[in-house]
Amino acid sequence: MALAQLFHCFDWTPPDGVRPEDIDTSEVYGMTMPKARPLMANAKPRLPGTMAVVARAVSGGGYG
Repeated sequence: MALAQLFHCFDWTPPDGVRPEDIDTSEVYGMTMPKARPLMANAKPRLPGTMAVVARAVSGGGYG
């Protein structure tokens, strides 16, 4: 549920100077298949502060 809130409450963009097609999505072999290079992204709040609280409450995350 926490991951869904992150997607819902923020607009995600690549760091300055990085185009979406330049993002390395290769993986390293292993049980959890981690990324070969960490994914970096900028998060910009998408909802006003009060709406984010409402979104948490509705999703079962409670207040505050």
